[in-house]
Amino acid sequence: MLRAYKLTGNPRYLKMAKHWGDVFAAKCQFANPELSPWNRYADPSVVGWSDVLTGTTSIIVDFLDDLIRIGYNGKGGAILKARDAGRRFLNEQMLPAWWVNDTWGRTYWDWDNPMICGMVSMCADHLMKYPQAYPNWRNDLRNMLSLLWNRNGADPASQGDVYSGAWAFPESSVCCGTSLSYDQYTAGPTLIRYGVLAGSDWALEIGRRMVLMATYDSQPNGVVKDGLHGDQVATGEWSNLAHPWPLCQALEAIAWLPQYFGPKPGEPHHALHLRRHECSVRTGSHKLLNL
Repeated sequence: MLRAYKLTGNPRYLKMAKHWGDVFAAKCQFANPELSPWNRYADPSVVGWSDVLTGTTSIIVDFLDDLIRIGYNGKGGAILKARDAGRRFLNEQMLPAWWVNDTWGRTYWDWDNPMICGMVSMCADHLMKYPQAYPNWRNDLRNMLSLLWNRNGADPASQGDVYSGAWAFPESSVCCGTSLSYDQYTAGPTLIRYGVLAGSDWALEIGRRMVLMATYDSQPNGVVKDGLHGDQVATGEWSNLAHPWPLCQALEAIAWLPQYFGPKPGEPHHALHLRRHECSVRTGSHKLLNL
């Protein structure tokens, strides 16, 4: 809603975003610094899991930060105080425990999710937007993002592995079978962003390869086959994993690495496919992608 306001100038969007910010500020708890300032807003008696919040704390803080950036601090500065409480929790409780399995978990609405998953990339994006607030962000992000490959590829049945130089693994260690593309186009642009901001050639190259492999799921007729073996796994049921989210992430990758993914000045549209082919061949992925 806040982004929609920035794009359109419609005051109704801003009014709603401010209201949500006021609610988060009003519900913020300051009593126990070892717990997130917010809970998960889930009723354990109904859904069967706890309302403890961990990973999504960074998403809430990111929203409050964006409100503050447009000049809205809430009533009596309440949003500013809530944002600061969230930052303290991230710095003092979550980042020192980056290796614990559930630190970056509990981010989805449809299951307990007490483990690290693809959402860790969105948590990392927040830290890179406000690096001054997280002094150890370079080391923390390197650790968080690379741990994801280890944890999510733990199930042998998922076949998560390195394919012709490109990492591929499922959304979490307990779901999604051989659907290995979601975390490629989720983590890839974040790694590229980290590579640019932290000056890490290692992260830049890993992210570039992941994005390249992820773009080969889409068929000319619009069907997206996300399974490692050319079948539909998650995309058969989740439309957001087939079209909106991959498009968003592809544009993100282009924004951070235009020299590889964006068109050259004066380049015809059809040349983009040829340049993708060239990039893939450089990574050695032509065997995997049948180029």
